[in-house]
Amino acid sequence: MEVSAGIHRVSVPLPFWSRDVNLYLIEDDDGYVLVDCGVNTEAAVLTLESYLQDIGCTFSDVARIVITHCHHDHYGMVGKIKERSPARVGMHSLEAERAECLYGRTGTGGWEIFKLLLRYGFPRVLAAEAQKAAEVWRNVVWYTEIDEQLLDGQEMAVGSRQYRVIWTPGHSAGHVCLHDSDRRILIAGDHLLTTRIPHVGVTPYTGGNPLGDYMESLRRVALLEVDLVLPGHGEPFSDHRERIDEMTAHYSVRTEKVVEALGNGQRSAHDVARRAFGADPSSFEGRLGFTETLAHLELLASQGRIEKDTEGPMILFRGGRA
Repeated sequence: MEVSAGIHRVSVPLPFWSRDVNLYLIEDDDGYVLVDCGVNTEAAVLTLESYLQDIGCTFSDVARIVITHCHHDHYGMVGKIKERSPARVGMHSLEAERAECLYGRTGTGGWEIFKLLLRYGFPRVLAAEAQKAAEVWRNVVWYTEIDEQLLDGQEMAVGSRQYRVIWTPGHSAGHVCLHDSDRRILIAGDHLLTTRIPHVGVTPYTGGNPLGDYMESLRRVALLEVDLVLPGHGEPFSDHRERIDEMTAHYSVRTEKVVEALGNGQRSAHDVARRAFGADPSSFEGRLGFTETLAHLELLASQGRIEKDTEGPMILFRGGRA
């Protein structure tokens, strides 16, 4: 559907835990700019191809691709589209590095995840399962190198409009949003979502304090004038500041749960995650809960509220500081 003049939202199906992901086609002077790509599955490709036909064009009319971040549901189809179009691909340099590690020919993404989980005390058998799960994502990604590095504050001309690139690390280290200040539109990727809370967790690709980064990114975006948010999942919405307040409150409450679970003693992150959130570590949701717990612990350590011990083979945390 056309969600604003010259901007089309296309929801393409996903084969995993989320039902679909939003792509945005923006009319340009020489074709279309496509923001995000979905996964490289037959169903996703046919959905996008069908929508393009409905508006009287084909993949060859996609002149530029902008990737908000390299997670497989936003990046996976990029190689397929690039093969069938003249499109140039732009993404933040941090995301380009992570895409190569996760999906490139010599990528080590699964191994890096395995090592990180072990270092934080995740059970070895479950860390190995997480490694295998990460490597499955490669099956829905057609990897390609980018043509352009997107920079924070960069102005991007699309037809008669100007979009500013806003670097919003947190959900991913090189995540970006696009802001049209004249029309007060924000294409938000996974930085702001309609009803879901974006996952923020420590991985090999997020940086050492992703929750601190995310909170700062939320503060930056709250300063923007926005009437319409176009999210990566779910329906478009307004009042981005109210949504930011909700997400800030959500994570603040969960940070205090982690403080309570840590107590005054020294514990592994795995122990804290089980005590704080009780998620089954053998499930996908449990792994998300664990990596989110890491984000809370790293935030607390950066604030001096807890101590972080990195001397041994396993990182440990101690509570009880003022």
